[in-house]
Order: sequence, then C-alpha cells, then structure tokens
Amino acid sequence: MKNSKKNSRKTSKTSKRSKKLLFTLAASAGLLVALAVAGAFILPGLLDGGKFKENPTPVITGTDELDDSDLFRDEKEYLTLFTDIFFEYGGMGTYITDDNYMDFEDQAQFFKKYIDSVMDGDVEAYMSLFAPDFFEEDEKISFNPQKLYDISVTFNSENANITLGDVTYTTVENFTVKYKIFNNDKTFRKDMPSDAVKPQVIQITEVDGEYKIINIINPLVQ
Repeated sequence: MKNSKKNSRKTSKTSKRSKKLLFTLAASAGLLVALAVAGAFILPGLLDGGKFKENPTPVITGTDELDDSDLFRDEKEYLTLFTDIFFEYGGMGTYITDDNYMDFEDQAQFFKKYIDSVMDGDVEAYMSLFAPDFFEEDEKISFNPQKLYDISVTFNSENANITLGDVTYTTVENFTVKYKIFNNDKTFRKDMPSDAVKPQVIQITEVDGEYKIINIINPLVQ
C-alpha cells in the first residue's frame, strides 16, 4: 500500500509539472507570435534603409497638403518656361545665358545682371545698377524673387545731352525690356498681371566707367 501511495504521489507531481511545462511553452509560443506580428507591422514603419528614424515623417492632411502640392506644381510648371534673355543690339540678336553672357558687349552683361537681380530678389544688387541719384536718400525697396520668362532686351536709340533733375547726361542709350511674370506676387511689378507683357524703356548711361540706369519709362502702348 505504501509503495502504491508513493507511486500515486509521484505520478501526481509529474502530472502537475507537465501541465506547468505545457503552460509555459504555450505562453512562450504566444509571446513569440505577438513579437512576430509586431515585427511585421511596426518595424517596417520605423526602419529606413536599415536605420531607425528619430522622427517618423508626419502624415500631412487637409489644406497643408494641397498647398505643398500647388507649390510643387507651380515650380515644376515654371521650369518648363523659357528664361534665357533675347538680346538685340544694332540689328543683331542672340540669346544670352549664364554660360555665354560674358562673351557679349557691356550692355548685354549689364542687362543680364539686371534680370538676374530681379529673378533672385536681390535688392542690393538691383539698386547697385542705378545711378547714385536715382533713389531718394535712405530710400528702401524690397521685392521677392520674380519668376520671369519670355525675356527680351532690344536697343532702340541713343540720345545726347539728356537732363534729369540736376544732372545732364551726354550719352543715353534706350532699351525696351519685355518679360512675363509667372504667378506675379505684385512685389516688383504692381502694374501688370501674371503672364502678361508690359514693356518698359530703360535708359542707361556710363557713370565712372560702368553702365547705370538713369530712368525707367512705362510706355502707354505696347
């Protein structure tokens, strides 16, 4: 009888241990499954080229996404427009670019700098192209970078002894400058809508060996 009871106790203990072992294995298996699911759905969102993202990219919703899309679309559209400058002087015309403008006459180089300053929104460079007495003392101007395209600069005529204010200029060259502005924000030209043409006559002369603008005329008729 004693041996039978001892065997019964051993069997009972073995059975309990087996149940505990099975429970432990089942729990471990469940944990592994949970980790596998987490790895499949969470890790791909955190990994980027084998590196963890410190700040995952936020999801943009609402008008912000539309605004960004519109800006990108505008930039992409502007890149398809023609932005080289057609320069005509003495009956001969050619396109001047960043690569070749130094090969042409001083007037062509001057107007390349003028157009670049407008397109870059570089107010300091823009103002440096005018005669010293053109702007009022301490006058400040500002404008954003302008998306110019279909640009042309054409020599019209030359005048002698032009007096503007208290200054007389012995030789003045007149150029008609035309361009369109893509999405005109009116910070530079308030007088023209987007994608329209309103030419200006820009008068330049040499001041201390450099060309400077002494006057800008807005013709009434294109």
